[in-house]
Amino acid sequence: MLCGRCMAQRLQTVTSQGSSTGLLELETAMDLADDISTCCSNNVEESFTILKSLGKGKYAEVKEVKDKFSKKHFAWKRIDLKEDPFNGVEVQLLKRVKHENIIRVHDVYANGSVIDVMLELCSGGSLSDYIDSNFVKCGGYGGARSGWSYCGPQAWESALILHQMLKAVNFLHENSVAHRDIKPGNLLLSKSTWKLADFNLACEFDPRGQMTEEVGTRGYAAPEVHEQCYTDEKCDLYSIGVTFMKLVIGSRPGDEEKEVGLLDQRKFGGMQQAMVP
Repeated sequence: MLCGRCMAQRLQTVTSQGSSTGLLELETAMDLADDISTCCSNNVEESFTILKSLGKGKYAEVKEVKDKFSKKHFAWKRIDLKEDPFNGVEVQLLKRVKHENIIRVHDVYANGSVIDVMLELCSGGSLSDYIDSNFVKCGGYGGARSGWSYCGPQAWESALILHQMLKAVNFLHENSVAHRDIKPGNLLLSKSTWKLADFNLACEFDPRGQMTEEVGTRGYAAPEVHEQCYTDEKCDLYSIGVTFMKLVIGSRPGDEEKEVGLLDQRKFGGMQQAMVP
């Protein structure tokens, strides 16, 4: 539960906005208080040593940190609900869906509208990094990787990665959660285990209904997502298929075209194109 001081700060931040976004923040804050075991922390840096940046997105930066007491390493993600209230939903879902092939939340710290999330550190890199490492320089011409040849993984290794992806998504769907942005960059390696990460676009779904938000990454999102603007949780299976194809042969349909980010209607309310990994 949030301490009284943090909850007072959260409520003051939310109610001062007086908008639908503010109400959503209030709802998110209350859900976080109910569903997530949190601590009050005015300065996370006092307890953790920052080692390096692992990546930066539009609303958050992820850094590798070391606990000064336990000496354990974590991935630290700072979220400001005033800038992106939907990131609170990501934290809620990750705390609820605990599986060996899904990145784990170790702790959550709250200070006003700011939430500091300590995630499991996957130091083996992403599947996108792994795919890129399998390209070797050779003779050749044409295409996006002129003069390069792809030496993909062995069949048993490809099957293992696919099996772990399917286990993660099957668990999500059994718990009425759709990821909606499965791609090589969102699969991280921890020792010998691949883990699904980045739940920023994930949502709970009603098995009897359909999702109408146009979210995901073009090239990995199912065609009906951006052509017909409705889909269900099976959109994740399409994304797994394209990701597996990329793993096995080093390319996917449309690789010669520029990858662009799809619309996230919840945040932008209009078409937004952005380069993605």
